[in-house]
Amino acid sequence: MNDGNLGKILVVDDEVELKNILVESLTTQGYDVIGYASGQEALEALGETAFDIILTDLMMPQLDGISLLRSSLEIDPHVICIVMTGHGTIQTAVDAMKVGAFDYVLKPFRMTTILPLLTRAMNTRRLRLENLQLRETVAIYELCQTIAFTLDQQTIISKLADAALQQTRADEVSILLPTSSGEELYVAAVRGESRQRLLGERIPLEESISGWVARQREPLILSGEVSDDRFRPLWPHPEIRSSISVPMQVANKLVGTININALDRRRPFTLGQMKALTILSSTAAAALESASLYAQVLKAEEKYRSIFDNAVEGIFQSTPEGRFITVNPAMARILAYDLPEELIQTVTDVSRQLYVNPEDRLKSQEIEVCNGVLQDFVFEARRKDGEKIWLSLNRRTMRDENGVELFREGTVQDVTERKRAEAALRESEERYRDLVENAHDIIYSHDLEGNYTSMNKAGEEITGYTLEEALKLKMSDTVAPECLPKVQQMMKRKLAGERVTAYDIEIIAKDGRRVPVEVNTKYVYQNGVAAGVQGIARDVTERKQLEDQLRQSQKMEAIGQLAGGVAHDFNNLLTAINGYSSLALQRINPENPIKSYLEEIKKAGDRAANLTRQLLAFGRKQILQPVPLNLNDIVSDMNKMLRRLIGEDIDLTASLNPKLKAIKADPGQIEQVLVNLVVNARDAMPSGGHLTIETMTVELDSEYTGKRLGVVPGRYVMLAVSDTGTGMNEETKARIFDPFFTTKEKGKGTGLGLSTVYGIVKQSGGNIWVYSEEGRGTTFKVYLPQLETAETVESLQVETEIMPGSETILLLEDEDTVRNLARQILEGAGYKVVEVSRGEEAIKRFAAEDGSIDLLLTDVVMPEMSGKEVADRVCELSPSLKVLFMSGYTDEAIVHHGVLDSNVQFIQKPFTPAALTTKVRQVLDLDEAMSGR
Repeated sequence: MNDGNLGKILVVDDEVELKNILVESLTTQGYDVIGYASGQEALEALGETAFDIILTDLMMPQLDGISLLRSSLEIDPHVICIVMTGHGTIQTAVDAMKVGAFDYVLKPFRMTTILPLLTRAMNTRRLRLENLQLRETVAIYELCQTIAFTLDQQTIISKLADAALQQTRADEVSILLPTSSGEELYVAAVRGESRQRLLGERIPLEESISGWVARQREPLILSGEVSDDRFRPLWPHPEIRSSISVPMQVANKLVGTININALDRRRPFTLGQMKALTILSSTAAAALESASLYAQVLKAEEKYRSIFDNAVEGIFQSTPEGRFITVNPAMARILAYDLPEELIQTVTDVSRQLYVNPEDRLKSQEIEVCNGVLQDFVFEARRKDGEKIWLSLNRRTMRDENGVELFREGTVQDVTERKRAEAALRESEERYRDLVENAHDIIYSHDLEGNYTSMNKAGEEITGYTLEEALKLKMSDTVAPECLPKVQQMMKRKLAGERVTAYDIEIIAKDGRRVPVEVNTKYVYQNGVAAGVQGIARDVTERKQLEDQLRQSQKMEAIGQLAGGVAHDFNNLLTAINGYSSLALQRINPENPIKSYLEEIKKAGDRAANLTRQLLAFGRKQILQPVPLNLNDIVSDMNKMLRRLIGEDIDLTASLNPKLKAIKADPGQIEQVLVNLVVNARDAMPSGGHLTIETMTVELDSEYTGKRLGVVPGRYVMLAVSDTGTGMNEETKARIFDPFFTTKEKGKGTGLGLSTVYGIVKQSGGNIWVYSEEGRGTTFKVYLPQLETAETVESLQVETEIMPGSETILLLEDEDTVRNLARQILEGAGYKVVEVSRGEEAIKRFAAEDGSIDLLLTDVVMPEMSGKEVADRVCELSPSLKVLFMSGYTDEAIVHHGVLDSNVQFIQKPFTPAALTTKVRQVLDLDEAMSGR
C-alpha cells in the first residue's frame, strides 16, 4: 500500500550485499523498502504488514522463489510479485509467472531497467485494490437492491450476512439483534460451517464481545489469542485468527451487531475492512429500522382501524370542497344517519348541508390557516332529521410536498349538553361576577395553606396588587404579622363549627400601607372535607378615621368643659384682683414704695387673665363678637408686627387672593389664631427658613367632607400657614391640639397656643387640619365659612380711657368681690349705683326705683335666676331699658354656640376700669332703636 511514498516493497535475496544495495537504491528513488535474506523471514513480515510489491530472487536455499510466491499470494492475493533470475534460469522464471508472478528481471540489471517495471507493477497494484473496493461496493449495492424491494426483516438480515461474507471473504458471519427488553442480544442470522446451532441463542449485554460492542457503540477488531476479560467469548472458538464486530445503529439507536471471523487466513482483518463493514452495517441498520417501523405501522393501522370503528367521537376525512371521503360509525350516529356509507353519499356539501351558519366553515378555515391546526371549534350543525346540535371540531389539512391540499381529516364530538350547561353556568357566573367585580369590598379565596386563589377588582384597587401578583402570594404575605394569630384562631373556631362574626385586622398593601379591614370568612367544602376559604374584607379606613376623629372631638370637648369651668371661676377672682389693683394704682402716690408691688400684682393678674382667655378659647367658651371681615385685611394689618415677631432669619411671604370673600368672625380671635400659627412656625425653624401665609376661596364637596367628621360641604375661606421647619411625626400630629402639650423645652411654652387656635376655629364654625412630614415642614389650613350675604366689613375700635357719667345703674352680681369692684369703678366715674346679689331682689329694686334706673348691668351665670331671665323680666316693666351683660364664661342664655347675638351688649370678664366705664358709656349713648337686649 502507498502510505505517502511511491510504494512499499519487500526485497528478498540470499546475497546480502546485493539485497542491501537494492534496498538502498530503491529507497533513494522514493520507495519504502524492507529487505530479507531468507524467504521464511519475508513470509513472517508479509503476514504482519501489507506490501505493494515483493521483489524476490528465484534461486535461494531452504525456500526458493516459487515457493515464496505461492505462500505470499495465499497471504495477500492482491500483492504484486516480481522475480529476479539469471540467464541460465529463464525457464524457471517463466514457471514462476505461471504460478502468479507479475514479471521477471534478469540479473545483473541496472536501476534504469527495474524502475519502469516497478512503476508498471504499482499501477497494477492500484487497479487490484480498486477492484477490491468495487467488490465491497457491489456488496452494498446488492444489499440496497434488496432493501428497495422488501421491508421484511428476515430477508434483510439474510442478505446482510451474504453481503458481509462476500465483502470481507470471512469464514464465519453472525448477526445479533436486541431483544424487546433491550437487555440481551439474540442471534438472528449466521454463515459458516456448523453455525446454524447458534440461531436464537441469547447473549447478555454485560457479556461477550458483541455485548461490549453494543454497550460502547464502537467497532472492534481482534487478532490472535485474546486475553482481555472484557472480550471473553461466550462460546470459545480457538480456530479464529482474526475477527471484526461492528455495531449497527441509526441516530444513536442500537439496531444490532454484525460479527465476522477469519479461521485460515494468516493476515488479520485490516482497518480498511472494518471501515467497509461499518458502511455495510450502517446501510443495513437503516433498512432494519425501516422494516421495524413498517411493522409498527402495520400494527398501528390495525389498532387505528379498531379505534376508528369503535370510537365514540366522529372521525372523518373530507375533500377541500366539503365532501366526505370516509367517516366512522360514530360520525354517522351523531348526524342521525344509519350507516357511514349513507352519510358519505347524502352529504355532498358540508357548508350547505351540515353547517347551520355556512360562515362558520369559512371562519374555521381562517383559524386553521392562522394556527396550522383547528382545535375545539364549536359550531351549530344540522342532523339528518333537521334537529340542530352543537359540535366540537378538531381538524387538520394534509398537503403534498408542494403544499397542495390533498384532504382534511379530523374529529367531531356532540357537545350540545355541554353548551346548554355552559350557557346556564355562564349566566350564573355573569351574575356572580357582576356582584363580585362591582363590589366595593375585597372578595377573595385561598387554599388551606393560605395561598390566594382568587381576588376581585376591589382587592386590586385597595391592596395595589394585580390579580397575577396576588395569586403568587400567601395570606402571611398580606396580613399584618400581629394580626396573623387572630386570623388563625378565628379560622380554627370556624372549623370547629362556632358561629364567628366579622373581625377587624390590618392588611399590608403593595406599597407598604396598612389598611384596616373588617373580615368575614367561610370554609369551602368538597365531599365533606374543607378544601379552601372564601372571604370578604371591607376597607374600614374611613370608618376608623371617623372613629378617631370622634374620639378626638369627644376628648377635646371634655377637656374644654373642664377648662371652661375652671376659667369661669378664675375670671371672677381675676376681675377682683385686676380691678382693685388698677384702682389702687390710680389712687396711690407715685412715690409710694408699695406702688411697685401693686404693679407686679397687676402684671401677674393680666397674665393670668390671658391664660384664662386661652382656656376659654380652647374650650369654646369664649364669647365671640363676630363681624364681617376680610382675612386679607387682618394679614396686611399685622404684617409688620408678624415680621418683628419671627425675626430676620425667616423669610415671610404672603400670597393673598385679591378676590377673597368675607367671613364673619371675631377679629380679635382671628388675630390670635394668626399670631399663634406664626409663632408655632417660627419655633419650628430655629435656624431660619421660609414662612408662607396664603388665603384663597375654596369649595369643600361631599367627597372631601365625608372623610372628615363635623365638616359641612360648602364654600369656605382658607387661611394656610406653611413653614419649612422640622415637621412632625404621626405621634406628635395626633396630640398637636391637646392642651398643655408641647415639644418645647420646659419653661419655653404653655402648650396652649395651638389648643387656643383649635378652640377659636371650631367656635367660629370652621375647621383646621395639619399636614406635616418630618424634615419637610408643616402646613396648617384653617377653613372658615364664607359670608354669602353682602355685609359691611367693620373696622376695629380701640378702647379709650375711663368714661364718666351720672346715670343710675342697677348692678346685679352674685360674687361679692366683683360686685364691690364694679360699684367702686362706676361710682368713681360719677354714676349712681344700686347693687343687688340675687335676681328676684333685682326685679324688686327695679320696680321700687319707679323708672329711675337707666341701665341694668348684670352677670349672666348666677344661681336661682340667670341674668338673661332678670333682663327679660325688668324689660317687660320698662321696654326702653338698656341692658349690659358681663361674664367670663357663659351658657346659651345670651349666645348661640358661643357667638353673641347681634342685639346683645356684652363685656368680657375680667375687665379693667377703663373697659367697663367705656362699655357702659357706649350702651347708655345708644339710640333708642339700637338699645335693648
